[in-house]
Amino acid sequence: MFSLDKNNVTNSHAMSIRFNPYLKRTEWTDIAEYAETYYLDFLKCKDYGELIITNLYFYLEETPDFSLQKDVINLSTICSIPKIALLNIHFDFKIFKTLSKKKQKEVAINTILYLLKHWQNNLKIPKHMKIDELVEDFETHLKNSNILMNNKDLSKIIIKIINPFNVIFSSHKIIGTDEKGNPPLLFNNSELENFFNTRIYNMDFGQSVREFFISYDIFDFDNKEVLEEYFNNDIEFKYGRNKDLFIAHQFDMNRFIYDENYLDQTKLGQIQELHAGILKAISNIESMKRKPKFLDVQKLYDAVDKIFLEFESKL
Repeated sequence: MFSLDKNNVTNSHAMSIRFNPYLKRTEWTDIAEYAETYYLDFLKCKDYGELIITNLYFYLEETPDFSLQKDVINLSTICSIPKIALLNIHFDFKIFKTLSKKKQKEVAINTILYLLKHWQNNLKIPKHMKIDELVEDFETHLKNSNILMNNKDLSKIIIKIINPFNVIFSSHKIIGTDEKGNPPLLFNNSELENFFNTRIYNMDFGQSVREFFISYDIFDFDNKEVLEEYFNNDIEFKYGRNKDLFIAHQFDMNRFIYDENYLDQTKLGQIQELHAGILKAISNIESMKRKPKFLDVQKLYDAVDKIFLEFESKL
């Protein structure tokens, strides 16, 4: 039997398990600590090579926010950044709440195995990590301990979104301020970003893009110096090796912010103008020199259009 005394856990492999990590402590924290200690004690028995810092985030929310979920395996050591794995899952809130404390602990332990298999099959693996051996041994250990759950039962509790499609809005350059020195934008980037990601996370636009960066610039088109500095030299499109697509659209400050005859200067008015500009930028993806090979641009256009309209209807 393993000793589950947390004080005896080795530091040879750092792991952290947290329920709803945006909270300091929850009613589920003791379950996370139990599962974490259980796994670390298991690792004492054998050398599995390079085991990097691993953070497991378990989300238990009545209304799941899938925009929070993004698996990351960083094997870079640049600037002393440690190698790290961040793996996420959501539990079905209603089902998990009905389980006994003992069963909740077993689910948490089995979820470690579930996420290790996900890592094994879908994500970057350190060169000297014996992940195949680790997964096999841990699964055998759970079986011998009579707590191994079959995939059918576990899949009823776990909601795992593999490689969700993320949209990231960013105000790249805004030239022009109000009397307080702030750009007079009436909408919030984070609010818009969260609204998009809770609706677009499970949509499939082809396997060429997983991260979609939407950048917008607002500056004075009548100012030649500003126009030359910010318009002509900016990259409007960029497609990266990590399946990230960057698009940018420039808006005339004189219209976007100050011209009430052109644009209704309300939150809705500015969002509608952003909406139109982003759709135009998406349409121009087809003209990229290096574009995502398997991206369904029309489907992306229609989805973004629909979500913008839904957002506007609530303003």
